[in-house]
Amino acid sequence: MSIYRGKMNWYEYAQNEEFTVTFLYGASPNDPINLYWQWTKDAAGEIKGNVLYQTTITSVTQTGIPGEVKFNCTDNNYYKFDIT
Repeated sequence: MSIYRGKMNWYEYAQNEEFTVTFLYGASPNDPINLYWQWTKDAAGEIKGNVLYQTTITSVTQTGIPGEVKFNCTDNNYYKFDIT
């Protein structure tokens, strides 16, 4: 298992929030991953609501920088994530 941690900003809903991705088996297309974050304030007005999304990687691109890759995934075709 590998873990990536970074920050997420998404409109007024997520402002400099911790974002964690766990790669259960690797970072290849169709591999399962878990995404964890906390909304600053969600659409219903809940403050600091925790989120767990379990999904799969849809594509992986080598960036040319050693040790860095870009991958994307979707969850229920609603949220799309592009992560470097």
